[in-house]
Order: sequence, then structure tokens, then C-alpha cells
Amino acid sequence: MRQMLLYVKIFIGGGIFGWGVDTAYRTLYAGKYLPGTLVPYFSLIYGMAAVMLFVLFRFARLKFWPSVFVGTILCVVLELFGGIVSLSLLDYRLWDYTASPFNFRGFINLEHSTYWFVLTFLYRMSYRPIHRLFLR
Repeated sequence: MRQMLLYVKIFIGGGIFGWGVDTAYRTLYAGKYLPGTLVPYFSLIYGMAAVMLFVLFRFARLKFWPSVFVGTILCVVLELFGGIVSLSLLDYRLWDYTASPFNFRGFINLEHSTYWFVLTFLYRMSYRPIHRLFLR
């Protein structure tokens, strides 16, 4: 039960943090307030990514850089899957990267994959303090 509560805390923390990052990015890019998430003040994909990365960093016996690269790949695959599910089940495209170079069907692209790399790197750098914070 305690383990499940830990994952719920990380999911909620990651989702709120992700909403802030995503909203800031969209707002700066558009020049006006543009939240653009399915759930107000929360990003499902960032919440899932936070839990997924937490599990990877906690249980996988990988050194620092391999864990960052594997985590980045997992996040990009999560973004691809999330985009496909959103379009298939909700008939709604939450993001569209078709105008960007190096995109795959508008669901993922090189630019946003680089952002996932940076976020994964930062999360890996701060994994232990975050772990202690959420264990309280």
C-alpha cells in the first residue's frame, strides 16, 4: 500500500510539474496563455513519465548515461503511444508536430525528443532527493 501511495504521489507531482512546463512552453511559443492539456492543471503524459522514470532509475541496474538514454527512449515511446491513443480513442490530436522536421506522423519529433532527453537528464540528476521527498 505504501508503495502504491508513493507512485500516486510521483504521478501527481509529475503531472502538475509537467502541466507547468508544457503550459510555459506553449504560452511562450504562442505569445498568449495557452494551457493545452486534456485535464486542467495536470498533464497525464508527464505524470506517467515521472512514474516510469522513477521505476527505471530505482530498479534498473544501469549507470547514469545509459539510464538517461533508456529513459529518453521510453518517454518518446510514451509520447508516441499517448498521441496515437488520444487520436484513436478521443478522436482528438493533443499535439501535432507534422510541420516540424524529423517527425513521425506528427506524434513525435526530434525537437521534442531532445526536450525529453533534457527532462530525463534533470530528473536523473535529482532522482535521490525527489525519492526522499516523496517518501515522507
